[in-house]
Amino acid sequence: MPLPFIVWAVAASLHVPGSAPAALASSLASSPTQQDPSPSGAPAVDLEPTVVRPKERAGYRTDTASAGTRTSVPLRETPLSVQVIPEELVQDQAVWRLKDTYRNVSGVQPSKTEGFALTFENAFVRGFEQRPYLDGGRTWGLGPVDVAGLESLEVLKGPASLLYGALEPGGVINLVPKTPRFSPRHNMSITAGSYDFYRATFDTTGPLGNDENLAYRIAGAVQDSRSFRDTLEDQSLFLAPSFEWRPSEDSRLTAWVWYQNRSKPVDDGVAFSSAGKPIASIDTFLGDPDHNSQSVEDTFLGLKFEHDLHDDLTFRQEIQLHYFDAEMDAVRRFGTTSSSETVTPFYDASTFVSWDGNLRSELLLDADHGSWRHHLLAGVQAFRRDYKFRRRRDTASIGEISILNPNFPTLDYVINNAGDSAQDVRFVGLYLQDQLTTMDDRLHVLAGARFDHFTQNNHPDTQQDNLPSWNLGALFDLTPSVSPYFNVANSFNPTGTNRMTSSGEPLDPENGVQFEVGAKMTFLDGKLGVNAAIYEITKNDVAIADPSDTNFSLNAGELRSRGVELDVTGRVSPGLQIIGSYAYTDTEVVRSDALPEGGRFRGIPLHGGSLWLKYDGFDDGGPFENLGVGAGVFTSSEKAGDNDDTFSLPSYERVDLAAWYDTEIRNGGNARFQLNVMNLFDTEYYESSFNVARVQPGAPLTVMASLALTF
Repeated sequence: MPLPFIVWAVAASLHVPGSAPAALASSLASSPTQQDPSPSGAPAVDLEPTVVRPKERAGYRTDTASAGTRTSVPLRETPLSVQVIPEELVQDQAVWRLKDTYRNVSGVQPSKTEGFALTFENAFVRGFEQRPYLDGGRTWGLGPVDVAGLESLEVLKGPASLLYGALEPGGVINLVPKTPRFSPRHNMSITAGSYDFYRATFDTTGPLGNDENLAYRIAGAVQDSRSFRDTLEDQSLFLAPSFEWRPSEDSRLTAWVWYQNRSKPVDDGVAFSSAGKPIASIDTFLGDPDHNSQSVEDTFLGLKFEHDLHDDLTFRQEIQLHYFDAEMDAVRRFGTTSSSETVTPFYDASTFVSWDGNLRSELLLDADHGSWRHHLLAGVQAFRRDYKFRRRRDTASIGEISILNPNFPTLDYVINNAGDSAQDVRFVGLYLQDQLTTMDDRLHVLAGARFDHFTQNNHPDTQQDNLPSWNLGALFDLTPSVSPYFNVANSFNPTGTNRMTSSGEPLDPENGVQFEVGAKMTFLDGKLGVNAAIYEITKNDVAIADPSDTNFSLNAGELRSRGVELDVTGRVSPGLQIIGSYAYTDTEVVRSDALPEGGRFRGIPLHGGSLWLKYDGFDDGGPFENLGVGAGVFTSSEKAGDNDDTFSLPSYERVDLAAWYDTEIRNGGNARFQLNVMNLFDTEYYESSFNVARVQPGAPLTVMASLALTF
């Protein structure tokens, strides 16, 4: 991060006398009041800039999320397990990587090390790996996400093919992008931290000019950082402009763009011995210092149009386009040698280009039929993905490298074509979902069905499938604060065209089924919410080798995940908030030829949990009135380090602290000074792994200081 830019931003916001940007900042902070951007014909009222002070924040608890049902029905009336991570928690914990938000949700873990080929933001949900969705749209290649563009993160647990098509049965992570507000609000922040970490963000929104029906929002971030790992650098630029137009009181059009250009490190982490112990220090980088990066360009375009055809009938149209381009310039490694003292590296110059397109058309109808209230959703979803992967490698020039004393020779790598691949995937799905309410609004039933036609071309091989999916669930308000529920649902995921039966036919899609029972509870007049769930997910028809001819395959494998989850979110008192989670996740390979039967899934701890407390309820008028503090502990039991369950990553507990002070500045603005300490006790721990040669260590003791200005 160039320091002159940081000084410029701070000077502008604080109105330093004589600074060039002071006039601009003054005009922003004291701009004339705008007319209320209400739809045409509605009465106009004066709008004042929105200034958010510490004790006026919305809090961690929310009862709405689009991921579960794509309707506005509150979560407390939905027989699904859905957790939401709001922007306020992201700010309090000083999170800048998406994977660091997962630790606040039961049963969710990051799935891959930082250096695993072309790095995507995958995560394990209830034991199964899934890529995130963006505003409900599927993505195949989603690069590292900058949280500066996020309004919130939603996690739907369990099979979700009904609304999202082909996916793994564990669940869906939906990223909700920031969109315009009609109340003016402007925010900028700067952060500096350990290991030469520098980051600046901004977020500005409000009516566009004097048009009461048009609003804008622009969020962005610039980052330049090093790492506790030797020689690594990370640089990124992120921009997220969006606009909302209300041509009438019945119509809304929202357009948004995400653009990220990033040069990120490729780091396969540390190496473990065959005995499952780390060989070298966690700061030892085993790659080539001159070739250790991955360049990523990631662009999203989203359009959403909604029109109220009637008081109870709404049409919704969504279009999303996604372009992803990545290029490697890095030395990676296959694995350790038999002595476990050296690694076998190779140079990777592969490129990857992907285009995704999503199209959804939906009708939402609220209707009464006798004693039943219906919330109907009918839709059609079309998706297409085209990607090209050019594998370029040098596997012969380097030779073995010592783990304890890595010393890369100066080489001119000889790049060879290791094979190109191209694929296009298309599907069209029709779905119908009904949320029914009866018995004086105490019984809530969810039911739906979907049919997909799926085509996958691997050039020249083609696979086509017709795939049904469904769900059924019910929730009953036993008391005003206790609501037991159940749900059962299925999922599907095609296996690809590279595995065939002995008769030359493509394999059937893998399918998953979940049975879940749970309870949603509220305490303290609804301010504290608790969600408890017990589930079992079975994934059937997993591809395995044909025992009569291993050149071919069968749909005969089976994987299973069983667990108990608990999530707590809300206010214990006016000044004390809590978000906590616990997960017991028992995974098992029931039947497989490639994985050891009875083994655990890679990267899934049997026990995991988190607890974060925030207090900002000091007495008004006292010396600590504007002070806030936070503290959290994040814990994991040991977990399998590879797919063969040959070694384990050890258990750990990590403690974080935070403190901030809010004060009013000129023209009604607010300044927030914040200090975060991550891994307070400098615990050595390991986040994820792929095999003994690729184990990703967690960061040691880290300190971050930030200044945020809101006006």
